[in-house]
Amino acid sequence: GAWNALKSCPIVFLDPDNGIEVPSKPLGTKDSAKYVYWQEIAQAYGLGHSLVIYQHFVREPREAFIARLARHLAGRLHAPVVDSFRTSHVVFFPCSSAGAHRSFRAGSRRDHARWGGQILASAHVMA
Repeated sequence: GAWNALKSCPIVFLDPDNGIEVPSKPLGTKDSAKYVYWQEIAQAYGLGHSLVIYQHFVREPREAFIARLARHLAGRLHAPVVDSFRTSHVVFFPCSSAGAHRSFRAGSRRDHARWGGQILASAHVMA
């Protein structure tokens, strides 16, 4: 019922306790509720929501981790560009719906200007 309750919300913030799904925690297993699953991300985006996904860093080089998740998001959402906002501890992936891309970009530029010393903004362009 969550998607029905959120149908009028243009932006959905996904803040899983542990992050985006990992192979060791299939959906429906103990503690799987601590993750957001690719199918849930795709479903929310497919319903027309823009998304902001919160993700903790894992024990992997950060740039490689961000690039890997950006590639997965682009592939699963069919998005030509995926943005990331990196802090020293976490990364946010704003994924704008087709109709909101310009306003998301403008907001991203404003946020970067305001928080540039603390947040590293990147656009991951997919070929």
